[in-house]
Amino acid sequence: MAFIACLLIITWIALDTQHSKQVDAIRFSKEYRCDLTRNNMAHTDSSNDDEAAVVEVINTLQDIIGTDAGGRGMKSLIVPGDLVDASRVFAKLPITQKSNNQGALAIAPLVLVVSGFPCCVQHDPPTETDGPPGTMAICKAALALGYRVKVVTDDCNRVVFQAAVDESHGDLVQLVTFPPEPNMTTDDQAKLKELANEANLIVACERAGPGKDGHCYTMRAIDMTAK
Repeated sequence: MAFIACLLIITWIALDTQHSKQVDAIRFSKEYRCDLTRNNMAHTDSSNDDEAAVVEVINTLQDIIGTDAGGRGMKSLIVPGDLVDASRVFAKLPITQKSNNQGALAIAPLVLVVSGFPCCVQHDPPTETDGPPGTMAICKAALALGYRVKVVTDDCNRVVFQAAVDESHGDLVQLVTFPPEPNMTTDDQAKLKELANEANLIVACERAGPGKDGHCYTMRAIDMTAK
């Protein structure tokens, strides 16, 4: 889903006249260029017909994504139009203006991508393989839009995500890791809070959420928190 979202976000920007300069930067920048055809990146007037066409494509892709091929009961969680709304939000994060002795300073939006699903509990590292490439795709889209990007994960996932960041984006993306919550120090808690407060957008990609008991489980009901 993250790879598809990467394409949709950039396509949306290409049809938005407010971001024409960013589109030109994406088209010509070797570092940030997404693998789209020249036609997809061509700047056009953002007419009602253009927007309707993009929305139709995004909604069609959301339908494909939500087919629930694995029979896990995900259809009840799907919100119509969610992917369109997510693309709009991602594409139009505000630039922060700060003043200093030399005048106004424009600060690019910060996107935090939270990932890491350590479900392979008998292995070291325990990291599964869906999250890292999806996270790198989201990072690629964010960088193409001129955003700052940080990836946040667990200490146990560091080696996998560091390799992915180094190979895909190098110094353009910062990796930040934390120990399990019971082992977090006061400094860790303060650092995590500071990150959250600084971010303009937080995206979770293949990240487990806690159950009602506060523990995180795999689809086979393995307690990753206990491991």
